[in-house]
Amino acid sequence: MARLDPLPLDAVDPSLAPLIQEAQERLPQFMNQIRTLAHHPRIARDLVTLYLGFQEESRVERRLIELAVLTVSHLNRCVYCVSHHTPLAQQFGVPEQALADLEAGRIGESPHFSPREKLVMAYARQMTLDARRVPDVLFQELQAAFDPAQLVELTVRIGLANFFNRLNDALRIDLENGVVPLLPGGVE
Repeated sequence: MARLDPLPLDAVDPSLAPLIQEAQERLPQFMNQIRTLAHHPRIARDLVTLYLGFQEESRVERRLIELAVLTVSHLNRCVYCVSHHTPLAQQFGVPEQALADLEAGRIGESPHFSPREKLVMAYARQMTLDARRVPDVLFQELQAAFDPAQLVELTVRIGLANFFNRLNDALRIDLENGVVPLLPGGVE
């Protein structure tokens, strides 16, 4: 059960109304999170604007972003994020067996991931476990595979996934109606 109720749409700060409407159209599956953020209009405005901006202009393939987010979310055992991003990963072409390998921690030996995907997931894993100890060799491989703008975006997206995992779990944000919980034993 949520620690803070999502704000009803008619209780949202009027200055946020257009942004919340846009979010409802473009991110309907995340509305409990967005309406919870709306308790603090400035934070909601900044975070929702950032997230919508990634949809408009991303320099990293969405499939790679979803694999990074799921790597982080499985490590952190975030039911909200795993339950939302698994269908998104499928939408962007990640097959069931690859998702099963990711959940089981069989990324390195899985034949279902490309070397580039494995590189992204290794980076997401290391940033989640200890960002200060990302090995130089791993970062050099990333630099060979991505340009600087892509590396910035990938790093920000991985950091945000960790942030949203903690936000969702600490506030116990409920899954929206129709979203299936996909992480047994995670915090709901």
